[in-house]
Amino acid sequence: MKFQFNYKVAFLMSLFIFLFSNIQYAQETELIGYNNSHPKDKTWQSENTGTNQTVLLQANSIIIDEQVVTGEIVLGAFYTDNSGLECGGFQKYDPAEVYAISLWGNSSEIKSNRNGFEEGEAITWLLQYNGKVYQLTPSYKEGNNFYKSRGMSVIMKLEGKLEFEI
Repeated sequence: MKFQFNYKVAFLMSLFIFLFSNIQYAQETELIGYNNSHPKDKTWQSENTGTNQTVLLQANSIIIDEQVVTGEIVLGAFYTDNSGLECGGFQKYDPAEVYAISLWGNSSEIKSNRNGFEEGEAITWLLQYNGKVYQLTPSYKEGNNFYKSRGMSVIMKLEGKLEFEI
């Protein structure tokens, strides 16, 4: 059997390793007016739970009201538990760059101590930009909008309209 080198797989793996090594594992940022009742009021935080899905974001892929987003943003992936939306991963970055975000899986055996996504759970994407929070709808090149432990997805585009004012 002759070995055939797959350049696409090699490129994606190299990119994954490079980007993953530059992602901060445990991060925290705060939105104005924390009262834990609504995503716009929550502290966006995620915990390195030891298992994750990596999502690659193409450059200039975030669009709000039909305009490409520029400047620093905070992009978050949220799961739903008994208290509402909870952050399962987020990243501050410049959307003009190719970037990756880690979505953390649940490591707790106790339902009330949930700290990440469950296998197959739907992902809710939220964006902090210019003092506002937007809910985004993704279009995937690879993968889909459901959490997969040790998975990798590629988003071509995230689109949204104003949801919440901060």
